[in-house]
Amino acid sequence: MRAEDLDAICGCELFAGVAPAETARLLGAMDARVESYEPNDLAVRLGDEIGSAGIVLAGVVAGEFLDNAGKVTTVMRFGAGALFAEAMAVLDMPSMVEVRAVQACRVAWVDLGRLSDPTVVDPRDEAAHAAVHQVILNLTRLLAHKNVLLTDKAQTLSQRRLRDRIRLYLMSRASMEGQGSVAPITNQSELARLLAVDRSALSRELGRMQDEGLIRIEGRDIVVADPDFLD
Repeated sequence: MRAEDLDAICGCELFAGVAPAETARLLGAMDARVESYEPNDLAVRLGDEIGSAGIVLAGVVAGEFLDNAGKVTTVMRFGAGALFAEAMAVLDMPSMVEVRAVQACRVAWVDLGRLSDPTVVDPRDEAAHAAVHQVILNLTRLLAHKNVLLTDKAQTLSQRRLRDRIRLYLMSRASMEGQGSVAPITNQSELARLLAVDRSALSRELGRMQDEGLIRIEGRDIVVADPDFLD
């Protein structure tokens, strides 16, 4: 594994509080491997039994759901340092979503199931056991945090009015700013997929909101012009 890949993994929340040397040892025990993907490559296909969770080392990936008509809805996006597919890896179940590379990216795959194996580290090695305990604690926190994000996503999609979906998205983005678990939206097509709406309808609504002084479109970014809009 390249030194820069190890540095990126050490910066992931899964290994927060674990010394780099212990992280490197755990990666070996968890059969870590690194894969590269080009834009639009599928890192996970619908129904895949992946067995491992992914850590984004560079770039952005998106978890996407396809309905029976082939319409794509983005469930969540993950930037550098984010962990994805951890629930399916822990449960050892087929993937219910596809994971697509939004940008050229590198992903480290780690077998989380090895953490429950009592032989994964030397039972006499207290430092190694402490590292495993910390990673399991971090994983629990990440799963809880992901549950909150998915609840927030469900609340957003439950809104009948497109404007309300946009408002909740902007509220969520403001609260999650700076956290690596969610990658920023970079264009309206991606936002339309995230909100499960037609891109042209989204563009029209954003135009109306800008005319009303609620937001400003600055390049590819949406800036809240009226703070009261989020109340």
